[in-house]
Amino acid sequence: INSTLDLKQVLDVLLEKIDLFLPYSTATVRLFNKDSGLLEPMACWNLDEEEWKVGVWKPGRGPANVVFEIKAPMVIRNCLNDPRVKDPEFFRKHQLVSYLGVPMFAKEEILGVLSFYTKEEHEFTAEEVEFLTTLAGQAAVAIHNARLYEETRTREARLQETNRMLSALHSVAAAANQSLDLDRVLQAAIEKIIEIFLFDATGIYIYDEQMNELLLRVSL
Repeated sequence: INSTLDLKQVLDVLLEKIDLFLPYSTATVRLFNKDSGLLEPMACWNLDEEEWKVGVWKPGRGPANVVFEIKAPMVIRNCLNDPRVKDPEFFRKHQLVSYLGVPMFAKEEILGVLSFYTKEEHEFTAEEVEFLTTLAGQAAVAIHNARLYEETRTREARLQETNRMLSALHSVAAAANQSLDLDRVLQAAIEKIIEIFLFDATGIYIYDEQMNELLLRVSL
């Protein structure tokens, strides 16, 4: 899972490897979104992902939210009759019975929750909980690195866009300063705008004080 910096690939590899160790289980990954304040569904294994993602998952509705809040592993032997499960219909519909949720920590920060479900009642042993907690820790490091990489790429893209905008402004200003004739200035400016931004059409309107309205002066 540390072989890539692509978040989706990290999650796909993680769940694929989990299936090798726990072929009897269903697994899901939910990550905390700081902007929305929600523990959002990101990836799943042995579940219909589209159906799972549109289901009820907001705070307080599922065991994963409890794990996130207590920041510790939680085992539920039978989700169909446990009071901590607010939406037993989901488990009943997908024939899921037992649950284990482990928090995912990186740099002492909780990133999300790795959850495991079984279709038959299963007693998760202390060894299983310890192993899956360690696995979640390794996954959290990979997820943390992937997120940092994505954030870096986003910042670089924004910086490039800012530089492109500044360059465009300079080019338009340079074109406009080549003449004192307004029509020539506007024509040069609009041609430069089209060239830089690849718009399908562009128009420049000039405010007419006497008519108190904007009049189209030049367009391409």
